[in-house]
Amino acid sequence: MFEFATPTKTFEGLSAATAARLVSAACDMVLSIDGRDIVRDVSIRPPGLGEQFGQPEKWIGKRLSDLVTSESRAKIAIMLREAADGLEPKWRHVNYPTRKGADIPIQHAAVALPESGRTLVFGRDLRGVSALQQRLTDAQFAMERDLSRVRKTETRYRLLFQNSPNAILILEQPSGKVAEANLAAQGLLGAALKRGISRGFVDLLSAGGRKNFESAVARMRATGREQIAAVEMAGDKGALNVTISTVGDAPDAPLFVAIAKAANGAGTANGRNGAIEPSADSPDGLVVAHTDGNLIQANPAFMQFAQVSSAEVATGHPLERWIGRDGVDCDVLLANLRQRGHVRNFATVLRGDKGMLTDVEINGVLQGRGKDARIVLAVRSVEGRIAPPGAAGSGSRSPEQLVELIGRVSLKDLVRESTDAIEKMCIEAALELTGDNRASAAEMLGLSRQSLYVKLRRYALDDPSDVEND
Repeated sequence: MFEFATPTKTFEGLSAATAARLVSAACDMVLSIDGRDIVRDVSIRPPGLGEQFGQPEKWIGKRLSDLVTSESRAKIAIMLREAADGLEPKWRHVNYPTRKGADIPIQHAAVALPESGRTLVFGRDLRGVSALQQRLTDAQFAMERDLSRVRKTETRYRLLFQNSPNAILILEQPSGKVAEANLAAQGLLGAALKRGISRGFVDLLSAGGRKNFESAVARMRATGREQIAAVEMAGDKGALNVTISTVGDAPDAPLFVAIAKAANGAGTANGRNGAIEPSADSPDGLVVAHTDGNLIQANPAFMQFAQVSSAEVATGHPLERWIGRDGVDCDVLLANLRQRGHVRNFATVLRGDKGMLTDVEINGVLQGRGKDARIVLAVRSVEGRIAPPGAAGSGSRSPEQLVELIGRVSLKDLVRESTDAIEKMCIEAALELTGDNRASAAEMLGLSRQSLYVKLRRYALDDPSDVEND
């Protein structure tokens, strides 16, 4: 602390009015107290603070301890006693009650004036500091709530991760080391997993398996979609089916790898199930199922269509989980297979577990009889090759095909398809009656020649060699 060296020269000739302005400018509020703790004068500088107190001029003639809250009266008594004893003034936090709202926090310090017998009580408005403290407290509580929620969420998902029946690895990038492995993955890889954690997951794979894995990772990053690949483990320890995905586009985003033992080829045509082992190398999805539609085996291509991590996860689930927009398509497919023994070019959609829809056509055959009967399906994507129902330029469907569409498309599309089929049949009949004379056919149908030409092109009925008949 350093005080004025020459206070006499600094304040020499200072008038009472000047001293009052000086004291008022130094603090937000100043109270003049007599020896009996009675307020004799008040100065409140900020207008907003005076409005909060109501009418501060009514404080004159009242005891200062009666103006503050009950818990602040002891502080006022100690402050005035120390000022009367000439001790160094200390700032104390005091609260003033208001008629409406919260108490007003003021920081007070008292200095005795022996010449006049008065005590000046200086005050600083703490509302700004109190608001900042409240915001800090609220922010701290919010952080603690968020942290608690994050911890609960982390615990919940860690339990799901560890107790999942699917073997899952989390690989750091770009090192490729195993950051985490759930219990199923630890049981599947065993001691090799510990070496993988220290050296990297790809070190567990053969040269060919590493190449397949790295290619699948590159495809996944390029397309943004999870990839399924078959990889061979080093040391002739078998093969794995891996499903690779990630979150975000950052190059250091970790990889989530679901692993499963690849089928060992036991399910051949001569096996006990009488089913054909789906080829892992086929670009088409191959499925073997019971006659009731429950899946037995599937190759990686079908698992990618269905967005399933492994065949073991899908085994036992009904095909209607993936085939068709609803259960109607799958019921029609299975009914035709059981009745006719085969289905060819069955158009439908395949629903992935993560929401992806793929337009496909299915060829199927029923093998065996009785309890040994199995359904074998070949699923091929037709996206970009077959136009959707009702699209311009597509050929109209036959009545039998229209019947098969019931339940698979909306009534609006079904009516459009039916109208196109009737229109095409009428045009074909008119051309046949007129000997392919388009002018006569247009007149018979009540169409202009140009309108007839447009419809001929639409239904692929136009033939440049027939123009001479017009």
